[in-house]
Formats: sequence, C-alpha cells, structure tokens
Amino acid sequence: MVVSGLSAVGYGAEVTPDPSELAALIADTLAMVESYRRGGGDVFPMGPVAGLGSPPAMDDAPRAMRPLPVTPQPASPTAPQARPTLARPPATGAPVAAAPLAPVAPTAKPEPVPGVQTTAKPEPVAAPTELQGVGLFGAKWARVVEGPEVAYGALRTEIAACTACERCSSRTRVVAGEGGARALLMVVTDPPDAEADRVGTTLTGEASIMLEKMLLRVVHVDQREVQVLPVLRCAGGAPTPAEIAACLPFLERQIALTRPRAILVMGEVARVALGVPRNGSWGAVSGTPAIATFHPNHLLANPELKKDTMAHLLDLAKKVG
Repeated sequence: MVVSGLSAVGYGAEVTPDPSELAALIADTLAMVESYRRGGGDVFPMGPVAGLGSPPAMDDAPRAMRPLPVTPQPASPTAPQARPTLARPPATGAPVAAAPLAPVAPTAKPEPVPGVQTTAKPEPVAAPTELQGVGLFGAKWARVVEGPEVAYGALRTEIAACTACERCSSRTRVVAGEGGARALLMVVTDPPDAEADRVGTTLTGEASIMLEKMLLRVVHVDQREVQVLPVLRCAGGAPTPAEIAACLPFLERQIALTRPRAILVMGEVARVALGVPRNGSWGAVSGTPAIATFHPNHLLANPELKKDTMAHLLDLAKKVG
C-alpha cells in the first residue's frame, strides 16, 4: 500500500507506512467507539450544529450505532519507521535571506533552415500627418490631411524655410500651397497678393469661391483631388527671372511627387514662367499636360472672359476625367 504524503524533500513524495502502525491505529479507533457506546453515546444529537444551521427534519426514534467488526492484526516484528518531517525555519525571528537569482541567458536567434522560406516582419506604417492651414479655398477647407507621403510633407517644410531669393525679406508668410499629395489636378496661379501673403493661402475671398465653383461644377473635382499653389511662394511684386529660377525647382519636385493628370495654369505671370503658349492652349510642365486660362481675380474684374474660361475648363475636364 502506497500513500502520498509529505517528506523532508517536499510535497508529493511517496511514503510506505508500517502495517503494524496501521493496525494499532485501527484498534485504538475501535476501542474509542466501544467506549462511547457504553457511556450512552449511541444516539446522535438532532439539534442544530454550530456553523451549519439546523439539520433537516427527521423522526425522533433513537438511532443506535452498529458495532464494527474487529479483525485482529498480527504483531509485526519490525520496529516502526520514523515519519518524515519538514524542515522548519529558525525560531530567532530573523529574516531568511533569499538566494540570489541566476542570470538568465539571452535567447539565441534561431538559425535559418535551408530550403524553408521565412516571412519577414512587416515594417510599421507611418501615421497620416495632419497639416494646419487656412485651407484649399479659404476657411471652409481649413484642415488638409495628407497621406503617408513623408517626402511631400518634408518638401513643404523646406519651402516654408526658403531664403533662396530676395523675396524672403519682404514676405509675411510663405504660401506653400494647399492639397494632398495624391491630387488628380494641380492648379498653379500667379504669385500671392497682399491678402494671400497675410493669411498664407494661394487664393482668398471671392477669387477662392470662384475657383471652387469652377472646379466642382465644370471639371467635377473636389478638394481631395486638387492641389493649389502659386508659381512663386512669396509675395513681392513682379518677379524677376532670378526669383523665378530660384522657386521653380520646388514646383518641379511637387509635380514629381504628386504626378497629377493635368495642370491648370491661371494668370499671365504663371503662364509665362511655365512656358505655356497662350490661354486655352496646351503645353507641358515637367512632362505633365498643362492648359492656361485667366486668373480668378482677372475674371472678377472682367466678367466677359468667363465664357472663354468655361471652354478652357471643359477641355481640361476631358483630360482629368
């Protein structure tokens, strides 16, 4: 017979008891039961038990205990074995110092198995960058969110810090342009006027509203598909050839990053700087088809030119769509 018990080593050790010890334990138990019966303890009390509540209802007939059969056990000639004991901590009350932990060795990187292809861990995707500004066509579109094109955001930061020509000394704010890096259409206008220089957007007021209506109603594109920027990013009067040459590389880089389907050039200064022959005709800017038309401020002062501008925009819609 094997009994699971305690040992000096720990829990779960197997201990084999002495048969004579078990026989003596059983004999003592039977003697105690017999003594209890002789003393009148053969009827169980039926009252409530402390901590357990009242017992279920039963009849009042006394119930005597039936004596258990006693089987004599032969005496064993072997001496009883000592019981295993657990080690006890010292009684001094002093804290027992814990053994120092062994350093854990770093896990070795598994070697690649020949002939087995492993999947590379994907790189984390950069979160979209939110740009603050007055918006594409004024305060109505004040928040412009660009996608993961980090290079485009870095270019805008570089434009804002540009000091390549004399116009940086007279500007109030750099007009880097409005719109995201995935535009279908790029609109390039004349350099910013005094109001645009003050608020930092390409167009302001009635000119902004007019451009919005023309693009939505005629070309059928909205702010998510358009990028608007001036040919020169700083105000300062009529530009010189040196100022144009200093600012055009920014435009060329924006075209390369955005890769629009077409470019709408608005204004005489922008048309001449980009080399488009005349209004209503097609040219190319950095390899992208470009058509020129009148600036919105010019159309506000000359409403009779709106009919020609409508024809230019209809031609542009065919290219963009």
